[in-house]
Amino acid sequence: MNNKKFIWILLRGGMDGLSLLPPYGLDEYYSLRPNISIPKNKVLKINDKYGMYPSLKNGLYELFQNGNLLLYPQSGHRTFTDNHYTAQKQMERASCLESDNSGWLNRMVSFVNDANPISFSPDYPMVFRGKNIINNVGIERYNSKINQSNQHQIFEILKQTQLKNVFKKVLEQKKIMETLLADYPEFNNKSYAEKIGIYLRETDSNLAFLDTGHNWDTHSLFNPGVVHGNESHNFDKHSIDVSTDGRLFFLFNMLDETIMSLKKELKNEWNNTLIAINTEFGRSNAENGSQGLDHGYGGIMMVTGGLIKESKIIGDIESLKPEYSYQGKYLHVKNDYRGVLSELFEKHLDLEHSIINKIFNR
Repeated sequence: MNNKKFIWILLRGGMDGLSLLPPYGLDEYYSLRPNISIPKNKVLKINDKYGMYPSLKNGLYELFQNGNLLLYPQSGHRTFTDNHYTAQKQMERASCLESDNSGWLNRMVSFVNDANPISFSPDYPMVFRGKNIINNVGIERYNSKINQSNQHQIFEILKQTQLKNVFKKVLEQKKIMETLLADYPEFNNKSYAEKIGIYLRETDSNLAFLDTGHNWDTHSLFNPGVVHGNESHNFDKHSIDVSTDGRLFFLFNMLDETIMSLKKELKNEWNNTLIAINTEFGRSNAENGSQGLDHGYGGIMMVTGGLIKESKIIGDIESLKPEYSYQGKYLHVKNDYRGVLSELFEKHLDLEHSIINKIFNR
């Protein structure tokens, strides 16, 4: 990967791309969402058709203005499903072979010689499952129960089992975290994203995964504690308040803070970093009877980092009218996220076609 870092962020719950990148230039955007569309005078305008959600002003919108953000409307996985579990699983597998249940980042470790992976997820994620052993770090408030007096005893118990290599990885991670805590006494007082930025800057990890977790997770990217209205911290809410001072405002503000915290703590490493952000599917074009949004199909993909030198909106939403929509009510998927990742890997991480094809089982 030539001293470059790649981070994949999965926003679980089905984020609404039409709120993040409102096509305010389309009249039907307002007729389909009479109660929850973003007013034209509050949209952060990019051009005569598209803008961004107001709470993204000091993060993603600033990155776009500075040339460090790619936006892909109508993106996602081409196989339609409106089931969260199925959609997230197929996105984390990213395989063209139904028989392969490994995660695509685990396969990337197999085929990219200098890949050094790390996961920051509340649960061990599907994307890193497979034959390679990947550390999943509980970085929120690290407190290992392994000490000098018991680690030899644990190893003796495990040495005749397949778990011995897993335990070796755990010990490697313990040493890394203890060094970070010693070097940065204020580490545990940093935000979740700031800790990840410090970790990636100070270690040789170059392939990372982080996500917003599931409803029940108490510690994840967007959930350092209780969030707005005592509700869950992912994007799945069929009566979600998408107004410019409601719950979606809070979630987009958290997204902004996450990206800018990573940028701040990565410091010079930001210039060698590529960050891809996906969600398992988008939401319906029209609001529902609860003034919320139902599960959809096409969503939005974002790519940022110092390796991006020119901001663009790649792809266009011609219309939101039923005759232009998937099943008459959803955005199409015209940018398959695997194709986007393939182009990014070739251009920015210098991976060969043959390697990329193996990652996605083509």
